[in-house]
Amino acid sequence: MHFFEAEKFKTQHPDIYLSIINSTSLKEISKISKRHQALWRDDWVGVRGRVLLCGMRYAAWSDPNPERWTTAPEQLTVELQDLGFPAKFSAVAVKEFQRLQSNPTWCFFGVDHAPQDVVGKRLNTIHRKCEKAWSINHWLGRHTSWRLHDWALNLYIPMRYFGEPHERLTTETIERLVRASNTSCVFEKRGGKSMDTTIRLIKGFKTPLEIDLYSASGSTGQLAI
Repeated sequence: MHFFEAEKFKTQHPDIYLSIINSTSLKEISKISKRHQALWRDDWVGVRGRVLLCGMRYAAWSDPNPERWTTAPEQLTVELQDLGFPAKFSAVAVKEFQRLQSNPTWCFFGVDHAPQDVVGKRLNTIHRKCEKAWSINHWLGRHTSWRLHDWALNLYIPMRYFGEPHERLTTETIERLVRASNTSCVFEKRGGKSMDTTIRLIKGFKTPLEIDLYSASGSTGQLAI
C-alpha cells in the first residue's frame, strides 16, 4: 500500500511521496493521497495495475514467509480488498501476479558497453514475449547499467538488487546472480573477447544463456520504451 500510494506522487511531488513512504499508518496514507488527489500523476489510471503488481513482487521478495504469496491466491485477493482495493482490481492483480511469478527472471552482462539500440531491442523483445510480466536481477556494482535500471523502473519491471556500489564482479558474484535467474543474457561485440570469461563461467553453471552479438556501430543514447 505504501508503494502503491506513493507512486502517485513520486516524480512530481517528492515531498508528498516521502510523507507517504515514512508514514506508519495506512489510514494516514489514504488521507494524504485523497487530500492531494489533484496532484496525482496524469497517467495514473493507465499505470496503476503495473504499480500494484510491482509492489506485490517487492513485498513477496521481502516476506520472511514468501510461500503464502504462491499457495493461497484467494486469500491474497481478500487481503488486497482488506487494504481497500476494489474486488475486481484485486482479483486481476492476483491473477497477473501469478503470471509474473511463472515468467522468467533475467540478468544481463556487458550492458554498459553495448550500443543502447541493441540493448533496447533485446529488452523490448523480452518485454513483449512475457506480455509485460517479468523481472530483472540487477547488478549494482562495477559495470552496472543505470540506463537499463531506469528503463525498468519506468515500466514497473520488478528488480532485485545484487552487489554493492563499486563491488567487483567476481566469479562468486556472477554465480550468485546467474543462479538466482532463469536466463542470463551477455552482450558482446562481434569478434570481441571482453566477455569470454563471463560466458565461459555461465556455460559452466549449465544454466540458460543467450548471447547478443553486436557490431561496433550503434546508438549510445537512451533506451527506447
